[in-house]
Order: sequence, then structure tokens, then C-alpha cells
Amino acid sequence: MTPVDTESARPLEITDLTVEYTSGGYAVRPLDGFSARVESGELVLLLGASGCGKTTLLSALAAILTPTSGSIRLGDFEVIGLKGSALTRYRRETVGVVFQAFNLVPSLTALENVMLPMRAAGIATRAARERATELLEQVGLGERMTHKPGSMSGGQQQRVAIARALVQEPKILLADEPIASLDLRNATIVMDSLRRINKEDGITVICNLHLLQTARDYCDRIIGMRKGVVVFDGPPAELTEAMAREIYGGGDPGDEEVELALTATSAPRDEAAEVRTGTG
Repeated sequence: MTPVDTESARPLEITDLTVEYTSGGYAVRPLDGFSARVESGELVLLLGASGCGKTTLLSALAAILTPTSGSIRLGDFEVIGLKGSALTRYRRETVGVVFQAFNLVPSLTALENVMLPMRAAGIATRAARERATELLEQVGLGERMTHKPGSMSGGQQQRVAIARALVQEPKILLADEPIASLDLRNATIVMDSLRRINKEDGITVICNLHLLQTARDYCDRIIGMRKGVVVFDGPPAELTEAMAREIYGGGDPGDEEVELALTATSAPRDEAAEVRTGTG
């Protein structure tokens, strides 16, 4: 297998991606021929109801699961089927993943949690500490580095997780419902961090969300998913409420998930500025 060339892995081309498995004796297809192209440096938000395939798609892009069929290409190489050192290099150098669950080690400080993957990779303690410090300062946690997860807010913990995902300087950052468990203020701070990483560092960000207004506030492009396929792909301004309701299954007014998705979720901009001081 040809080694992954992360420098030439620019556009992400997903073609006819299908994931199928059996559950309770029935065939389930969370992805059913999904196709899309993401250019380098884009901030793309995947939007859709629970079960539409968003998390499955991110898992396939991260090479956590192997699709049943289809293609995922980065530049000139195929992601599906990577094995051994090529797969390891892809996971370490090309994609970073931020999960809804923060997955931090409770007994370690923020600094130690960010250092952990570097130490596991054999990087010297001093170099790992310097890099972890730089990343925590980048996400506004310079004054929280010695704090353990139990003494940090949900938003702060998620930013530690983002810093940890940036350790390997990924070309693509995948964020799976990064604000689902956060309050409005912390959700805004986390989304501001992701947008700054995208705009200032040039990292492609693909984020999975339920909330339409957040998608409109932050993204360059929205990909609306329903039943494992694309039903909308375009800039936020082109996504009408009628189309949004179609993405969420055509739910009538009053449908709980539809109405939640259409709820405004923006926090005042001055609150988000707290990320720079580490107080958020």
C-alpha cells in the first residue's frame, strides 16, 4: 500500500458511500450512497436529525469504521482499505477527531491530557509540554493548564479535547456534536474556537450539528443529510426554513426535534471574547 502523502491530500472526495449492517434481524443503512466534495480549508457543517448518518460519516472519514462500499479519496489516494503504517500515519497526521464525550483522563491536568498522545508517540517530555502549552493557549486555556477535568466547565473540557486533537497538526478536523452537551455560552466559545482554527490555521473543519442557527452563524457551507444521503448542499443563505424542515424529515410545526433544530442558538459576541482570557 502506498504511504499516505498528507501534503498532497487536499480535496476530500466522498463517492457513493454506503454503510450497512444488521440489527435485530433487519438491514440498517446509516449511509446509503452519500456523495460530497470538501475543498481544503472549508468549514462544513453536517446538519440533520438523529440517525441521519452524520456520526457514521465522520467515523468513516476518520477510518474508525470501514464502509460497505463507496470511496473516500484525499488527493490521489484512497482512504478506505488503508492498513498498517499507512493507516496509522493517516490517523496521526491527516485527521483529528473531537467527540461529543470529551474523553479526558480525570486524574490528569489539562496540560497532561494534551501531552498524552505525544508521550505515547515517543516525543520527549519537554517538547510535548511546550507544544501542549502552545495549543492550550491557542484555545484560550492558558490559565487552566494545571486544572483537572473535574474542576473545569464543559466548554473548557471540550477545548482541552480540541487542543489534544490538534497535537498532530491535522489537515482535517472532524468534530462530532462538539456542543451537544454544552450550555449556550460555552457552545458559542467552542464554536468560536473551531472557526478560528479553521480561518487562522487553514485546517479543514467538518462539524456535525443538530442546530440550524449555529450552522448559519459559523459555517461556509451546510450539507443537509436525511436517511444517509445529501438533501441540501450549499451556503447558509440558501437554506430556507422549508428546506430545513425537509432535512429533518418534513416534520410539521410542533415536532420537538424540528423545532429544537430551528431554535436560535447564538450567544452575544462579547461573551465569546472570554475565550481569550480563559475565563469561559
